[in-house]
Amino acid sequence: MTPQAGWYQDPSSPGQLRYWDGAAWTEQIVAGSTAQPPSSAPSAPSQAQYAPPTNVPTLYSTSQYVTPPPSFGNTAGFGNADALGNNYPSQGYMNPVPGMGMGRAISTCMNKFAVGKGRASRSEYWWFYLFALLIYVVINILQVAVINSSVGIVVVLVLLLGAAVALGIPSLAASVRRLHDSDKSAHYLWFLLIPFAGVIVFIVFMCMPSTPGPNKYGPQV
Repeated sequence: MTPQAGWYQDPSSPGQLRYWDGAAWTEQIVAGSTAQPPSSAPSAPSQAQYAPPTNVPTLYSTSQYVTPPPSFGNTAGFGNADALGNNYPSQGYMNPVPGMGMGRAISTCMNKFAVGKGRASRSEYWWFYLFALLIYVVINILQVAVINSSVGIVVVLVLLLGAAVALGIPSLAASVRRLHDSDKSAHYLWFLLIPFAGVIVFIVFMCMPSTPGPNKYGPQV
């Protein structure tokens, strides 16, 4: 007959009690001051010899863990504190700002045509850069198509001048805001004056991640 669940003398460690769950020994062990060393280690207890002590530790005790604050993990903002005074961020690292799509990036950069204040995320900058690159590719293809036409060449030159103004200024402003987004000054644009290496450094700056949360240039966008 299988013994009932209860505390029995530990067969492998005299002087201690081990809990038998009715089918096998568990890992719960407590000191048993009244336990006597067994003559041999039984494979299972023969009978319940001891009443369960009142101070038996449980595997998961509610008093051992601090209940997380209600605001933990929500999107209400920063500065939420629990009863112990610990602040739990509910935005930023846990809920990153979603990136822009191409349409929104173009709209944002054109609306901030010559605005260098504020910040621009990587998605905003690189989607607008791709848009500007595609415009120049189309103009170059048109230039090849009308290479033998004097009127066509004039049209292409006008288009290139218009693109330089319409896309160059907002691209420069977006570059400044992109530097601000990683907490860098616009003075880092001077790296572009360094041949080859300066361009590589500039590209690295444009690829750097945003500063989490607000910085001295404004809130995260």
